[in-house]
Amino acid sequence: MSEYYRIHCYLTSAEEAVQEQMWLYIQRYKGWISTHPLGLLVYIPERYSAIILMLDPLAQRQHRHDYIA
Repeated sequence: MSEYYRIHCYLTSAEEAVQEQMWLYIQRYKGWISTHPLGLLVYIPERYSAIILMLDPLAQRQHRHDYIA
């Protein structure tokens, strides 16, 4: 039986250097990034999502884009 887990989505408009740090971290944990008119949407498994707020304290959670994988 497969293990299901929640994917959290955050909207970030952090500086490019911070976004690059996020991307390196996100790739390790099977997350991804999508463009958005206001910045980037960052998708990452719930158990690894704390780093997003550590790198960008102003990142906004986008609950409507969360889902179960």
